Amino acid sequence: MDLFKKIKKEELRTQRDAINDKLEGLQSILGQYRSNDYESNRSYFTNSLDLDNLLIGYLLGRSSQNEVWRTISSEQRFKPKPQPVYTPSYSGSFSSGGGFGGGGFSSGGGF
Repeated sequence: MDLFKKIKKEELRTQRDAINDKLEGLQSILGQYRSNDYESNRSYFTNSLDLDNLLIGYLLGRSSQNEVWRTISSEQRFKPKPQPVYTPSYSGSFSSGGGFGGGGFSSGGGF
């Protein structure tokens, strides 16, 4: 194998390893995102979060995995949990449930 091919092979291996490291970092960020319940209906992000730019910066090596996560978590908010509303269950009509008797016992046959 000539020197050029050997160098090229090493460069490709280095690039592959760097890409794998970035992929693992993204998977870790996703795991943190999910474990912090950021996928819930109550979760939202401030308008100042530019996620595309943040992730591209990470992939290009401008920011670390920790910096990306720190930025995401600092821009995330939760809406308040809805408070249960207690209302009386009055239906607007009254029923006595059949009144008195309505069954009781029977003496058997009739006359």
